[in-house]
Amino acid sequence: RPWPRVMSASVRSFATATSGRGGDDGDHSMVSKSRGAKSTRTANTFGSVQDKSAYEEAGDYHDIPWWDTDFLEPPPEERRFGKTQGGEKDRYSPAHPLWPTLAHYVVMSFCVRNIVRALEKAVTSRTSGGEKIGASCVRAMNVSQLRELADLQMLRAKKEAGALPMRRVNNWPKTPPQGEFPKYKHVTHVPSEESPLRMALAHVALTGRDALNMLKFREKWQKRARLRLKMVENVSWWRTGKPLSLVRSELIRAETKANSRAKKTGDAPPQSVFGTENEFAALMPTTHDRRETIRVDLHENMSGEAMLMHPEELEDKFLELIKHQLTRMDVHLASVRYHINLGIDYDARGKILDKGMFEGRLCQMCAIM
Repeated sequence: RPWPRVMSASVRSFATATSGRGGDDGDHSMVSKSRGAKSTRTANTFGSVQDKSAYEEAGDYHDIPWWDTDFLEPPPEERRFGKTQGGEKDRYSPAHPLWPTLAHYVVMSFCVRNIVRALEKAVTSRTSGGEKIGASCVRAMNVSQLRELADLQMLRAKKEAGALPMRRVNNWPKTPPQGEFPKYKHVTHVPSEESPLRMALAHVALTGRDALNMLKFREKWQKRARLRLKMVENVSWWRTGKPLSLVRSELIRAETKANSRAKKTGDAPPQSVFGTENEFAALMPTTHDRRETIRVDLHENMSGEAMLMHPEELEDKFLELIKHQLTRMDVHLASVRYHINLGIDYDARGKILDKGMFEGRLCQMCAIM
């Protein structure tokens, strides 16, 4: 089916005509120039909680290292959610995607990954230059430099996303049953006009501010990504069937529970399906929405056909990447504090420098040589 000329409200709210063109330099037919988004705060997606933008903080934050501020480490009361924790409840529902299109997922996941990698390299690298913090190998980086780094990595992420090959996606899959997946909405894929195997990026209005907000409120975004990933996996299994290993384990678990109940009531144990003629049928996954195929040019596929992937089969990969990079950010912050507090520095061979304090040890209670 041809792509509709009318844009949905959720996609149109993120569309701008001036940012994030990446691999799609031409004006995309779906992008409305007159109704571009003025705000691209990722935390305000689909009616979720509006976060305070740490990107606009100024003042003394620009003169001291960012890990000594709450720029990427909010106070505990802001990190907690729910009435029992005394924080503000997150109104995000996993039935809705974090962003309306796959391009948003790709750009944001790549940007967060690039920022974490750059911080790991710039802060602890011996060749990055800059003033050291105390006797440690950690280089000082203030908030102003961090903001510049985020903007630079966002531009790099959009360039990488524009060059990323993408498989064809079915934007009109079957609607899952509302009883099992109430109000579920799948993510949308916007292909480039130049090539159907590339993404259009003209409607992606994300900035470095959005990536820094995600890193600051990473606990909340970890929870959102985890809930959405669970929902996406269940919908994907409903469409194409559960993995055979999962079907087998669920069948074994069901028979184990049935045997346990029969033992308690004194009844005869039910007959196992394994080893019978019905084993093959019982282990077959149930499919409700098979992948469709379309005719393509022979230079794209020698068979002249291409299979359309379900949106969930691509969305889950970038959700996993976001979760992983947010975890790496926590590890990096812990490593920075560890190196600063113990004054750890390395020589050219990567060995910890001997401070001459406790016979080569950093401290009496530390096992690190």
